[in-house]
Amino acid sequence: KLRVLVVNSCCGMALRAALAGVRLAGRVTAGRSVAAAPAVAQPRWISDSAKEKLDGLVSKNDIVVFMKGSPDAPQCGFSRTVCVVLDMHGVKPGTYEYRDVLKDANLRSDIKEYSEWPTVPQVYINGEFLGGCDIVVDMHNSGELVDALKTVGHESTWSAEAE
Repeated sequence: KLRVLVVNSCCGMALRAALAGVRLAGRVTAGRSVAAAPAVAQPRWISDSAKEKLDGLVSKNDIVVFMKGSPDAPQCGFSRTVCVVLDMHGVKPGTYEYRDVLKDANLRSDIKEYSEWPTVPQVYINGEFLGGCDIVVDMHNSGELVDALKTVGHESTWSAEAE
């Protein structure tokens, strides 16, 4: 089994503070004060077979999206946004692989361990982890997504003038 160490803390604040030698007394959230949670390292696991399955899936497909729902019926706004951005670039549903993490609890946790990224959706292009919704949107805005899609032979249909 592959062992991956994940640190659970409130947005990593406690961990960053601990590394910097700073003690957090507390913070304000939604109008109420809460004590900062200590950084607690918890070992997490992904089985060799799950890792091999994910390796095969992302390496044999040009574009893979791990999401909540399907491209035709996304089940969260972030997954929908990724699908809309891909669609803007001419990457239509059916031309890329996707996996609905809501249908498989093991996949939902395994993909987070595999990528060491805590959220879904997750986008892979040319076997490489691109990122989640925020990164895909940033890459779209900067034009980097056009270049990433070219690595798998996809000519983007999006142009800044079209917007």
